[in-house]
Amino acid sequence: DFDPGEGTTSHRAEKARAFVSRYSEHGEFRWVRVFEAPYPARVMTDREGSTYIGLGYPSDSWGVGGTDACPDADGCGQIVKVDHDGNTLWTTAFCGAEASNTIASAANGNIFVTGFTLGSVDFDPGPGRDLRQAEGGNEILMSSLTPDGTIRWGGLITGPGYLDEAMDITVGPE
Repeated sequence: DFDPGEGTTSHRAEKARAFVSRYSEHGEFRWVRVFEAPYPARVMTDREGSTYIGLGYPSDSWGVGGTDACPDADGCGQIVKVDHDGNTLWTTAFCGAEASNTIASAANGNIFVTGFTLGSVDFDPGPGRDLRQAEGGNEILMSSLTPDGTIRWGGLITGPGYLDEAMDITVGPE
């Protein structure tokens, strides 16, 4: 039960799921979102009260809204932006990424994301392709999105190890 008050808001997890909920500053339940994502990563809230959720889906899982955003990829990292009331504003997919691990926002509203991949990632979610190939093992994914979720740029950071993964990201004043 996500509602600590008199009401009841229950969700049952029959398989791996991510739950994200919002409460008032007084602990009053506002909303809960359930994602069929076995790899929930990070949650961040911006100054306007919107929430950004980083998720990861293996190739045998469904993305946000019950559709496979990356049907030809081995995995799909996604960033979901929801408004103050929990309504989805946009979803951006990184086809081929295993997860979207960290999220940060800049003062101008641009979003920065890290994640990881074992293969190739498409940084063009439209009909075109902007494929970047991992060199072996986990490689760090880094990308920037506009305030409306459009990918500004993206790339992979490779290292000598097998398990390269970014665990946090911060954005400076500029």
